[in-house]
Amino acid sequence: TSNGTYVRRFSPRLFAIAQNPGIVVQPVALRYGNNDRPDPIAPWFDGASFTPHALKVLAQPGLVVRVHIFPSLDSTGMDRRHLADRCRILIANSLEVDPNTAPRRHGRV
Repeated sequence: TSNGTYVRRFSPRLFAIAQNPGIVVQPVALRYGNNDRPDPIAPWFDGASFTPHALKVLAQPGLVVRVHIFPSLDSTGMDRRHLADRCRILIANSLEVDPNTAPRRHGRV
């Protein structure tokens, strides 16, 4: 998750289970905000404590959430890096965010 102006790199480790036969991946993009502008309060990132953040979001009147559910991806023949990258690009494109704009973290791309 991010502030909505970029999509961070997805960890391939989280896609390891999808390398098992018969497993499909369900990419989903969430956009908080109006008029295609990210909401400044809703995103939960950079180590914020969950409970205070959730209470602040729930108290925000008129919060709009746009959900984009993509077709499931059959992971057969895909390694976890390729699968992570494919999901990230799908989600970034649906949010109209350049997938190459994520800031570096801890020396990683």
